[in-house]
Amino acid sequence: MEQRNKPEMDIEVMLQEQALRERVDAALERLRNGTAVYISHSEAEKRMAIFKAKIRERYRG
Repeated sequence: MEQRNKPEMDIEVMLQEQALRERVDAALERLRNGTAVYISHSEAEKRMAIFKAKIRERYRG
């Protein structure tokens, strides 16, 4: 299996971290302005499982 070279991985990680920061910032903004939608614990777990699967797939492909 081919390994990705380190600079390429660093850039991908940096982009993923930035995307995550943007999502968190947007969620916090919705919380501050009163437009946040609360979901159940099981729904949050389901969404997180889907998110993790997408991230894992990026590294397998």
